[in-house]
Amino acid sequence: MNKKRSAAVAKRRADMPKTYRGIYDRCTKGRSRKAAMQSFCLECMGWQRKEVALCTSLECPLYGFRE
Repeated sequence: MNKKRSAAVAKRRADMPKTYRGIYDRCTKGRSRKAAMQSFCLECMGWQRKEVALCTSLECPLYGFRE
C-alpha cells in the first residue's frame, strides 16, 4: 500500500466506530472480499448493522450479496 492510500485508510479508520475497525482492517489489507462488502454496506448505512439488513438500494452492485 502506498503512502497516500495508507494515510487515507488511517483517516477513514479513525473516523469509524471501533467495533468495525477489524472488518475494515481485513479488507484494506486484501485478506477478505466478504469483509470488504460488509464494510462498504455498514459505512453506507451509517454503521447501523440493522439498517444493512433493511437496505432497499436495489441498484447497488452489492445488493444481491447481502447477508
